[in-house]
Amino acid sequence: MIKRFAALVATAILTATMFFVAAPTAEAATDCATKTVKYGTSGACVKEAQTLLKNAGFYTGSISGKASVATINAVLNFQRAQRIADNGVINATTWGRLRAPAAVDTSLPASCQAAGVVLCVSKATRTLTVLQDGAVVKTIPVRLGGFTQDKYGRYRVHQTGVGVYRVYKKDPNPYSKRYGAGIMPNSLMFDPNMYVHYSADFRAYGYTRSSHGCVNIANRADSLWVYNFTPVGSRVVVFS
Repeated sequence: MIKRFAALVATAILTATMFFVAAPTAEAATDCATKTVKYGTSGACVKEAQTLLKNAGFYTGSISGKASVATINAVLNFQRAQRIADNGVINATTWGRLRAPAAVDTSLPASCQAAGVVLCVSKATRTLTVLQDGAVVKTIPVRLGGFTQDKYGRYRVHQTGVGVYRVYKKDPNPYSKRYGAGIMPNSLMFDPNMYVHYSADFRAYGYTRSSHGCVNIANRADSLWVYNFTPVGSRVVVFS
């Protein structure tokens, strides 16, 4: 009788153990492809996104599981490279590309081929290509508009607008109503809210932060070269 009781107890314990091992954890059961990640989101899916963004070369921060400003700017730059909606929100489309990225197209549009000096800004490759009479003279890494605070202190996406523009003014040290003097050296103005200029912030923080729409250059010597090389009236092309 005692042996039979002991056998029953052992069988019950073994069955319970098998059931416990087989049961998936909540984290393992999460299918991130159905989850939306945006600023402030936290959890396992944010960790997965940060890991995939880091592996793709767009994120340099820690795998914190918290969707920070740096995380959202990495998402934006990845979306632009993939030529999908660049809103800083990871949805099913972005999850699909994170897991299976498409090749990045580095070609220049026909609008960049024109007489004189042309500044061709690619949002996909984050580069400024300087052309003269259709020939590439220099290519410079740049930072564009992204996820940052507006004048009211609210975080939102500030876009660098796609289009064809003209440099209407050059100013070596324009005054900013918001930041004062010295913040935008070597400015080539092609839109009232978008300049090409040197950025100490870009030099210090890289792509973890962003501009409010301007085309930032991190190397002061490069910004001075572009400033001197580009006459007023030059075409500026911003493309996705």
